[in-house]
Amino acid sequence: MRGGAAVALFGWVLLVVLCTTGLCFDPDAGLRTNYIVNATLTTTAGGVSTLNQMRDGNLSTYWASSGCLPMGYVTNSEANLLLNVCRTAGACNSTNSNSDQISSITDGTADTGYQVNTVQNSNSTIFIQLPSSVTYIRRIGFRFNGGSPTIQFLNSNAQITYTLNVNTNYQWINSLVNQSNVVTLKITSTSSFILQEIALMSQQCFETVHISFPAPISLGWIQAKLGNPTSVSASLYYSQSTSSNTNFTFFANGNTSSYEFLDIPFNNDNFNTINIQNVSSVLVKFTEPDDVEYLHVQLFEMRIFDMYGPYGPPARDFNFVQNQTFKQLLAINGIWGWGSNGFYPYGRNQSFLNQPFGDGPGLYSVLTNTARNYHNLDWDISTPQSIVNYTAMALGAGTQSTWWLNWDAEYSSWKQYQNYSLGNFTTILASIQFTNSAPFAVSNWGSNPAALAYQYAKNFAAHFGPTQGNGLITAFEVGNEPWDFPASFYTTLLSGMISGISDTDPNMLRFPCALQADSPDFPREGDGVLYNAKYIGYRVLQNQTSLLSGINHHSYSYAFDTSGIMRGVPPDSTVTTQHSVRNMIRWRDANMPGKPVYLTEFGWDGSDDCTDSRCVTLQQQAAYAVRGILTLAREGLDRLVWYFYSDLEGGGYFANSGLTTYSDKSIAKNYKKPVYYAVNNLIDVLGDYKHYKVIVEDGKQFVYMWRKDSGETMIGGWRNAAVNMSGEASVAVNNVVIVGQVMEIGLESGGVTMLGNIWSSGGSSGGVNMKINGYLRLAQCNVTGDVVQPGNNTTSVGGSSGGSTGGSHQRTSIVLDFLKWVLMVV
Repeated sequence: MRGGAAVALFGWVLLVVLCTTGLCFDPDAGLRTNYIVNATLTTTAGGVSTLNQMRDGNLSTYWASSGCLPMGYVTNSEANLLLNVCRTAGACNSTNSNSDQISSITDGTADTGYQVNTVQNSNSTIFIQLPSSVTYIRRIGFRFNGGSPTIQFLNSNAQITYTLNVNTNYQWINSLVNQSNVVTLKITSTSSFILQEIALMSQQCFETVHISFPAPISLGWIQAKLGNPTSVSASLYYSQSTSSNTNFTFFANGNTSSYEFLDIPFNNDNFNTINIQNVSSVLVKFTEPDDVEYLHVQLFEMRIFDMYGPYGPPARDFNFVQNQTFKQLLAINGIWGWGSNGFYPYGRNQSFLNQPFGDGPGLYSVLTNTARNYHNLDWDISTPQSIVNYTAMALGAGTQSTWWLNWDAEYSSWKQYQNYSLGNFTTILASIQFTNSAPFAVSNWGSNPAALAYQYAKNFAAHFGPTQGNGLITAFEVGNEPWDFPASFYTTLLSGMISGISDTDPNMLRFPCALQADSPDFPREGDGVLYNAKYIGYRVLQNQTSLLSGINHHSYSYAFDTSGIMRGVPPDSTVTTQHSVRNMIRWRDANMPGKPVYLTEFGWDGSDDCTDSRCVTLQQQAAYAVRGILTLAREGLDRLVWYFYSDLEGGGYFANSGLTTYSDKSIAKNYKKPVYYAVNNLIDVLGDYKHYKVIVEDGKQFVYMWRKDSGETMIGGWRNAAVNMSGEASVAVNNVVIVGQVMEIGLESGGVTMLGNIWSSGGSSGGVNMKINGYLRLAQCNVTGDVVQPGNNTTSVGGSSGGSTGGSHQRTSIVLDFLKWVLMVV
């Protein structure tokens, strides 16, 4: 080994050791560079003191303009064509013998003025020579004091093209004139008058904000909340000029009718964002109606990113190899009783006792080995101070708070355990559910909440732990979504519980509640919970990383449409919120390298009659589930837990998330939905395979390879489709020979559809022309060389370096900086 390589290896090992022990810690490691943070903000539309509120991370504050009408445009150098024109020598003159003060008629204020007197019985007159850049006049505004002037518009031949008679004094008057080829204004009166101010506009009322960057950036994605009255429109522009802020190119239109924080990607083909290189500034232009006065446009918040937006590129490159099979990765969210309204062996609903293996948990354990349960804390204890006796529970005495409950019997029925088995899950994750409300509100935890949390977790691990207990529970989550607790209080409970588990049975895995790593600032969703309350940088502390076994995330696939309505979208959408998994992976890589990232909730609400905009059809739910499992495995996650096992009673969102449903919701009889069959068919075909390689991933088409440990390889793909799933596209791939028939993962009972030899092979080194659609098509293959798309030698996208933090959240430890320097040097 060369000396430099040896030092590099030592540096990498040292980095892993230090980060594993919590010595290098960046709470904002998941964030990406938001270029607006260090930009210079300017406006000629007033409201300068509030400009920073458009980047303060608060969706309730905003920059507000001074307004265009009736007089706001007068002081706006971008809007008023005459502003300070009369300061130029010879541009303005009058019949007075002295025109020294004439500049006051275009100085931007109507509080000053210039008086013109009649001379020897002739008219009093002012001439204003327009700048050569003025080719069209849309609006004129003015204020006179005294007299009854006439304003004449003269062309280059001194001919009058338009005349405006002024009959009102002492008031500001705006008038639409729509005149072209005007070079001079002639203002004349038979008596003396004072002109206090005059202004011209060539466009409809508009107001702008300029965002200038300290160095050129790669621009590809803007997020903005631009809510304004519906009569206001907004457009975004960019400039690549370093010497001028006047040469702007259109980027996109903004939605001013929505008060959501919307994604605005630069999209050249409706599938994939691209970068615009060397952008020096961005311009936001609001256009207002001609007839509305005292309208103040507002800009609530804006973020500016490269083409990968707030989430970044995939954290793993094209050659990433997943270390778990699909059957190992996939898990299912269940609940006590699995919809039976009973429990085993004691029950209110005795029919549960007679359920065959294929119902209850057995219906779902054929898909995966792992289940996750929402384990309610108040089912175990009635107050934080209460002590649960699980040993007595196992003997039939119930828990401290629930006399009839026997978790041993319940969890045993999920597993092949003694004679209670209804399913064959081998791994169970327990998410301990509690929120900041009675009986577990902050005020009820007393003076030492960490000790109470410790005691509960200690008892839990001693009874259910894999080493010290009965082995029923593999992993323990400190809350599901307890985001209504103050962050400082949650971290106290987190420390207590993970310490209690670790001290009692260190082999029981320990996870925090579901958190996010992409936004420390503000709400992103309409669930009444502040999105920043879920921020991992606030809720996992440096000294907790060594005790945690991994981190935990919930992510669903949404995107706002152009009208500002949140929709359920495919997992391979460029702008899906499901890409937030990338931020969590980068955070883990920086702070807890080598530890797993669990996605403990993902899925789609599938129904053909759901009215919620986030719902998708039954067909889409099934296709998206398959594509979602494949793309999330490619991202490098360590657990994928589908939400939910079954549809729920009642309407509303999340009521249709199930793999199964039931026609009569008063009984616990589950019927398999298309998504159940699709996932089952996927596992039947690919369950023993691991994600092996990305061949094509261009936003339109996706081609991956999967491999067994024994070496058997499959290649497959699909196109990004939300409708017209059966529509085909062709993708050519080199150095692959198809073995056997092409299969399509079906959405019904009966497994896969055999499509024969529809992928033509040929070429000296082997190759295949793959016909793909919105469903997964795949086939066994032999590899004869480096498998690539012809003309595309890309072997990496993004990678773990793809997500840098930015702005006020750039906090990197000295140790980490030093180690990075060591690695670069060697």
